[in-house]
Amino acid sequence: MKRHLLTIVDAVNDDGGMSGDQSVVCMNSNTMEGLAEPSENGDEDDAEAYFDEDYVVITGRLKLKAIGVLSTDDSLKDGEIAMSKMMRDNLKVKVTDKVNVHGIGNAKKADRIVVQPVAETMEGLRTGQDNLRAVFLEPHFKKYEDWSRPVWKGQIFTVRGGMGMEVMFKVAEVTDEDAIYVSMSGGLQTEIRIGPPISDDDALKAFNEVGYSDIGGLSEQLSKIREIVELPIRHPGLFQKIGVRAPKGVLMHGPPGT
Repeated sequence: MKRHLLTIVDAVNDDGGMSGDQSVVCMNSNTMEGLAEPSENGDEDDAEAYFDEDYVVITGRLKLKAIGVLSTDDSLKDGEIAMSKMMRDNLKVKVTDKVNVHGIGNAKKADRIVVQPVAETMEGLRTGQDNLRAVFLEPHFKKYEDWSRPVWKGQIFTVRGGMGMEVMFKVAEVTDEDAIYVSMSGGLQTEIRIGPPISDDDALKAFNEVGYSDIGGLSEQLSKIREIVELPIRHPGLFQKIGVRAPKGVLMHGPPGT
């Protein structure tokens, strides 16, 4: 299986389109063409290509995996993949991190999934737990007519309902390990079951880290921190090779709030 190492950039939805949706990953045409899988006979003409609305598996540095729907964005550079913060949180990666990406040839529908709402996000919600499916989950999974949202065990996603209320869910179970998406159309719909609410401590413990992508307007300072702090940790041999003692730390100063 051919994998491609791509650099994460932030996805911004400023046109009402697919870009920025938590299920979508964007890349330019050249990068998408590069996902093509070679055929068994090695003939490039028979390679399995991937296009908009196909599915890809994304693997982060911690070996966590997520599934995304492809969308072309030719404003991106070669080798870049744009994804939402929710997708990055599921992978525990940050902007500028590298991820491995490979296409999914034969996507399989999930027969049944079990999702659990996060209790704290339901506070003040007039809709009872029994109505979460109709008010939040069904509109979420039915939003796009041309493709179905991907799903995987352990996935965290949010859904905005009426009056601006947003509820967070965690996928507790997917019946088939190799199932890729939730279908809400036709006669073979995915059965969605709602499990008991869970606390945000259980659901969000992987999301509590603050990274570079959460800090804005300090690109010069962040670049210096990367050079002084990260480089010695990730590449200690580099300093030994050139005979320079690695910095032991960094002193940050300035007005409060900076």
